[in-house]
Amino acid sequence: MTAAFSSLPGQRVYCALFSKCGIISAAAGQPPVLGKWVRSMDRNRLFWASRRGMLELDLVLLPFLDNVYETLDETDKQRYIKLLDEQDQDLFAWFLRREDPADPDLLRIVQIIRDNTGLQE
Repeated sequence: MTAAFSSLPGQRVYCALFSKCGIISAAAGQPPVLGKWVRSMDRNRLFWASRRGMLELDLVLLPFLDNVYETLDETDKQRYIKLLDEQDQDLFAWFLRREDPADPDLLRIVQIIRDNTGLQE
């Protein structure tokens, strides 16, 4: 969930995950480039959102965030953020292959996590 608002020529105000806003520069026709401080703040907030009430989920999600998240494309990153809104019991069942999510977007990110965190069949 992001929004960009016009500001000064060549700059836009960027509001990202968890209502974090900052000014970025964007060349015409080019995707915006976030400032280092914006990425760092969002990363910290994402880390804390990935901490769950179950140790087993922390042992899956935190290494994934550290080792794989940055390599994902933007669509998969948005899927990961969407995944964090789900209940711990559902995440646990999905990661252990007891069931699969009905939502195809969630199924894709769950499969990526399974493939990259030692949860293969």
